[in-house]
Amino acid sequence: MFKVSSDILSVFIIILLGFVSRNERIKMRLVGFIERLLSKNVQSNSTVDKNYSPNERILYQSFCKLYKYQYKAIQLNNMYRQRAISELSNKEKALLQKISYFEKFDIIDNVPIFENEKSITKLMSAEINSHPEIDIEEIKDDSSYVAPLSSITESLNHLVRDYNAEYFHNEVKPLVDYITREISSVSNLAEADIIVPGSGAGRIAYEISNKTPKFKVYSIELNSLMYALNSAIFKTEEVIKISPYLLDFSNHLDLAEQTKSFEIHTKDFQKPENLELICDNFLKFIPGNKGNDKTGIVVTAFFMDTAENILEYMEKIESLKKYYKEIHWINIGPLKYGTRPKVVLTSEEWTKLRKIRGWSDLHVDCNTKDEVGYLTNSNGLYKGRYSLLKFHATY
Repeated sequence: MFKVSSDILSVFIIILLGFVSRNERIKMRLVGFIERLLSKNVQSNSTVDKNYSPNERILYQSFCKLYKYQYKAIQLNNMYRQRAISELSNKEKALLQKISYFEKFDIIDNVPIFENEKSITKLMSAEINSHPEIDIEEIKDDSSYVAPLSSITESLNHLVRDYNAEYFHNEVKPLVDYITREISSVSNLAEADIIVPGSGAGRIAYEISNKTPKFKVYSIELNSLMYALNSAIFKTEEVIKISPYLLDFSNHLDLAEQTKSFEIHTKDFQKPENLELICDNFLKFIPGNKGNDKTGIVVTAFFMDTAENILEYMEKIESLKKYYKEIHWINIGPLKYGTRPKVVLTSEEWTKLRKIRGWSDLHVDCNTKDEVGYLTNSNGLYKGRYSLLKFHATY
């Protein structure tokens, strides 16, 4: 495959950014694209992780990406600062100085970004202590693996949503309550595997594991950063603090709200013995059960609407029938389609589709008056909330 030298790429980047310097939206998209391009271009040259096991390789590469958080976050913060400095008139800048506008960027650099980085370091160190083959100094020096800042912040924010007590109570517990209630409703459930694709930072799978200790629970997540942080949570015994809003400059009352941090008491979470974490595409998943003597329960929470092809996901769930005597599918989530969807179903169309594909509904509910937040800032000027499609069907 054709490879471009990093020097040529650097020159190209400088020229291209010069052309779009006045359009920040295009610039940020371009920066993300270039980061992915550089990652693909350089990763094949990295030899550090070649002797790692598959899981250690995932952790190593993920930590290389997470380690760059502070640099990338300061870079973005400085972009907002420099935009005002370089593009406003002296009169306009003087006006902003009277309200100490520029001081907030220094505070963001020195306090919440630093605190987030410190939390990342604690999580990485705890995980690496369980993998002596992984060298933290090699991670610091390895520039081969990069990820867009948006991917890193998304993973950190999902940690807050899943493991901070306030966020869990408001946004995740309602999902867990429905899922565990439906699992409990299955009659004559002696042996079962519970499969949770799109597990994210893993709290739902963790809660299910604790409530069903006799059943095997598979937590499947394609995003390696979320997988690595989920794994690290179970090995960390410190209080970490994460500020999820600091790099989103919209819809804040004041700087204190923008930089607000949330605590996670990691010592409260130990990995249940029946829980297996898997970093892979759900479409490739093959369960360990070979006897066709168990019940298979698939739990999808805030997952199905992320599919590019929903029908492909349904076919995968149905294909699990060859490993189990019966399949139960418990779903709870919105219908907010993204990632270039090929199929966009209404709630009614979902019901019709399940029926013609041979599913029997045990419970269906889609109450538009009931709402749940999703990484929602309760004190912000904008509050995103969803009504959820819930169903429990058998196949």
